[in-house]
Amino acid sequence: MLKNLRIRNYRAIAELRIDELRRINLISGRNNSGKTTLLEALLILSSGHPEITLHTAIIRGMRSERLPPAAIPSIYWRQMFSSLDFAIPIEISADSESSECLSMRLELEHEDIVRTSIASSNEVSLGGDLQDPKLLATIRSGDDSWQRRIQVTDNEIHLERRNRPVLFPASIVPSGIGDLKSDAECLDAIKKQKQGDRVVEVLQIIDPHLRSLEVISQTGSPMIWADTGLSEMVPLTTVGEGMIHISRLAMCMVLARGGVLLVDEIENGIHHSIAADVWRFILVTAQELDVQVFVTTHSYECLQAAQSLNSDQLALHRLEYTEEGHRCVTFQPKHLETAVKHNLEVR
Repeated sequence: MLKNLRIRNYRAIAELRIDELRRINLISGRNNSGKTTLLEALLILSSGHPEITLHTAIIRGMRSERLPPAAIPSIYWRQMFSSLDFAIPIEISADSESSECLSMRLELEHEDIVRTSIASSNEVSLGGDLQDPKLLATIRSGDDSWQRRIQVTDNEIHLERRNRPVLFPASIVPSGIGDLKSDAECLDAIKKQKQGDRVVEVLQIIDPHLRSLEVISQTGSPMIWADTGLSEMVPLTTVGEGMIHISRLAMCMVLARGGVLLVDEIENGIHHSIAADVWRFILVTAQELDVQVFVTTHSYECLQAAQSLNSDQLALHRLEYTEEGHRCVTFQPKHLETAVKHNLEVR
């Protein structure tokens, strides 16, 4: 598990440090306080390669394949850098329980290409500071370090071959609409690990009649279908938004074994009456699979449900933005009950 997290110059966060991380970490704060940015920073750090910058979670739901490669630096990468300034490197680091320091530094490399006419001394710049740029990642894991690059041209994306594994497994559940095909592929992978029962178990909190989940390609594209006791199986999408959100949470938990699970706005689709049961599943499964959980929330009811577990493995980190920049106020288990009783502002 990670003991702390440090973020510098990533999006709107100029500098932020969070200490005293626990097994379950709730991230609260007002809009634009950096909650989703924190999850993204953890996903970037976990990857050990700059190709993670094309992940839909990092580019906020957009898909890189829908734009020409030449547009990636200005549309995607620039938004990641503090004040939209490529000259300020992004730095993300953390210390693990084994006291190993993990870090990633992202910066833009480019070549200043200038065309000079033989007949004239005038120089014409081609493309300025975005001419065939390369995003360079410098990664450190303990005493080991390496560099990897991703370069875009007018027509292609070039990735340097990955020569190191990920720093730690990570799986993210975004707050927006997901991809049904990806969900089906996740369930297939989980069933191969004989972990499909975990997904069914947590969904039975919502619908006790649920018996099983299967991947079926009846519509030409794989989808998850549910056996809810009817005469035929039905698409999981027809059972309700809560079922889809919690199934993604459970599947990502399995995929994050030995690493971190990142959940943006965990309260989506979860009624307050079952929130405590969902949290109990998260805590037990996180312990069994050795997963460290980071979730953002705007919900006071969600915080109440989590606190009701009375677990010493739970901490609340409230992000605040002041004139001096971002800061984090952490409430450990012994202080969390008092915060809940006094109606701590979580939005």
